[in-house]
Amino acid sequence: MPDYTLIRSDRKTLALEIARDGRLIVRAPRRMPQGTIDRFLADRAGWIAEKQRLMRAQNAAVQPDGETGTVWYLGRRYALRRHDERDVRFTDDAILLPRDWTPDRLRGWLKEMSRTEIAKRVPAAAAMLGVQPTAVHVTEAKTRWGSCSGKNSLNFAWRLIFCPPDVIDYVVIHELCHIRHKNHSPAFWQMAAQYDPDYKIHKAWLREHAALMDLF
Repeated sequence: MPDYTLIRSDRKTLALEIARDGRLIVRAPRRMPQGTIDRFLADRAGWIAEKQRLMRAQNAAVQPDGETGTVWYLGRRYALRRHDERDVRFTDDAILLPRDWTPDRLRGWLKEMSRTEIAKRVPAAAAMLGVQPTAVHVTEAKTRWGSCSGKNSLNFAWRLIFCPPDVIDYVVIHELCHIRHKNHSPAFWQMAAQYDPDYKIHKAWLREHAALMDLF
């Protein structure tokens, strides 16, 4: 029987969740017998093991390398190297940073680049969709890549800078679609597909690289 965290609530059915760190979370009704939960887990032992294996592989794929130093930027993983200049430069496989930059300074630069990428995408996408957000914010969110408030204010996680440009575009389009459709109704997905025909591919990429939200 795998180790797990059991959370009981007023729900009516059992549900399994694999957290981003690989932990198994079991959600169960308050009065469900422990034996029923144990049988449920035993029946799904293979599924659980495979999902945990995949999550561990995903985490390994996105973790920074402590010896050489790496960072994700616009969907690519670059080596981090130092140089004697005061600006940031790119080579084919590396990002060159000033020698005195701390991890906090790198984090600040990544956030700045994220704001730049989002700021240049939202107006163009909003014009294409024929909608207008009331505000756009770049946040520290670590559970959602983006959100749209009831007053049509958009929030985007700064860690989107780790994602490929077309995936960033998908998140922008997704949240702009929520200005017209506040839920994930068929009409919402129809609109998303109209402006991003590959949205399923982009959505899957975010799911497969969910561990990126835990970096920095």
